[in-house]
Amino acid sequence: MPTRKKYSKHQADDDGQVFRGNGKLTPEQEEIRQLKARAKQLVNAALLLD
Repeated sequence: MPTRKKYSKHQADDDGQVFRGNGKLTPEQEEIRQLKARAKQLVNAALLLD
């Protein structure tokens, strides 16, 4: 079995998609993205207060 095929089979998630792409994030990934954006906003706000 070619390496790529092994990788794809091993990495497939529950809905059968190996590579999500096109901005399709899992709920957990979306939450992490939002939290990182909020953390960045808070750091920038704190820098403005200094």
